[in-house]
Amino acid sequence: MLYAVSWEDSTFGVNGAIWIVEVFPGGAKNLIESNTEQSKGFSLGGFGVEVLSADTESYPEVMIASSGFKDGGGAETEDTCMRKRGPHYEQVPCPASCHNSLNAR
Repeated sequence: MLYAVSWEDSTFGVNGAIWIVEVFPGGAKNLIESNTEQSKGFSLGGFGVEVLSADTESYPEVMIASSGFKDGGGAETEDTCMRKRGPHYEQVPCPASCHNSLNAR
């Protein structure tokens, strides 16, 4: 089974740490490849996750929403889309509708 796990510690501010984890009998595996030694296994931050592809897929494409700033100043919601390629989830371009939909609210 696939889970998005969030650690919403107040020291992170608005965006918490997010992992995409595969759980199986006897254990679990982080599907986000680590990019740094100081935060092993963590490379995503945000406040929400949405599945973009069909529910029937074992490894759906997901979108992570995070708080950010637009060019020229002001707050906006940013989107990061992830798709499983090989053993890990990797960042891929988001559909244009993601950014527009998130910031239309």
